[in-house]
Amino acid sequence: MKIFDYEIKNRLLALTGLLIIISLVFIPDKYGFATRVFCAVLGFICVGISTGNKKFISEAKALFIIVIIALSVKVTLLEAYIVPTGSMERTIMTGDFLIGSRFVYGMRTPDWIGIPYTDIGIYIPSVRFPKFKEPAVGDVL
Repeated sequence: MKIFDYEIKNRLLALTGLLIIISLVFIPDKYGFATRVFCAVLGFICVGISTGNKKFISEAKALFIIVIIALSVKVTLLEAYIVPTGSMERTIMTGDFLIGSRFVYGMRTPDWIGIPYTDIGIYIPSVRFPKFKEPAVGDVL
């Protein structure tokens, strides 16, 4: 079996990738554009890896590691914000891009861990990390 002149070496992985790509039609709009892009990329990666192309596999591994590192930093250390309203227009304009630290006032672990977009998961006790600074008057948490 060939796809774009590449011999498919793992048919099950290629079929899985094609099913993920086809399932994009059935993903509801409420899950957003990012979910559709993620599924499309995942499907194409599955099909690409199934060809056994060594260059593609090494590039996919590198991209996967970069995405994991970026998401880890975003989830644990920093958060990006865009100012939605003009309530602070004397200092911050609407649409400004801000980066905030999650550790300053003490980060908290999630109390629910589960599979996204489903009700399957478990509740765990929440833990708060030590703070580096106490909130001052006017700070919004």
